[in-house]
Order: sequence, then structure tokens, then C-alpha cells
Amino acid sequence: MTGKTVTRNGTQNIINRSTLGWGFKSFVTWEELIKNHVVNDSFSVEVHVTILKMTGIKLRNFDESAAKYSDIVLIVGGTKFYVSKLYLASQSSYFDSLLLCRISGSHPLPW
Repeated sequence: MTGKTVTRNGTQNIINRSTLGWGFKSFVTWEELIKNHVVNDSFSVEVHVTILKMTGIKLRNFDESAAKYSDIVLIVGGTKFYVSKLYLASQSSYFDSLLLCRISGSHPLPW
């Protein structure tokens, strides 16, 4: 793409899902978008988002507090994640095949 870049910075508070809109009221006009940013009938959008605070959503812990509910431990960069094989398999086709032994010619993992 060789269109011009437009940048806006700001903070947006989203109160709940029923909010009918959020963002910049006037980020770029349609005319400016067509004139300055559309190349070969298309344009690209890149968004960088930083979440400052979340409420109402309980994030799941995978630390040692989850150890009694886990049947597998993943170690990533020295950090241990205590998880359930079934949970991993339900969230990822890769782990489904790996952990539930559905890969042709695979061997069960020794746990």
C-alpha cells in the first residue's frame, strides 16, 4: 500500500455490551479516506489496543492454585501452566490431536 497514514490517540471507556458505538466520533471522513488512503480499491487498518482495566470478566488462573484440578503442566519460558488435557483439547485442534491421541501413528504421552 502506498496510501497516507492517519493516526489518532485516545482513551475509550466501554461501559457494557449494549453501548451502541464507541471510538472516535470523527476519525477520518469518507472523502478523506477515499482521497488519501484507498489504493487499488482497498485500504489497510492497523489497530494497537492497550486494555487499561477490565471488570465483570473473571480471568482463569493457570498457576499453582489450579494444580489440584490439572492433569498436565505446560512449561513455557520457565513458567508453569497447570491445565486440564480436556480443556486444552477443547480449545485447540492441535492439543486435541496431541493429547487425545488422534494423530495417525501417534503414541500416547507417558503421564
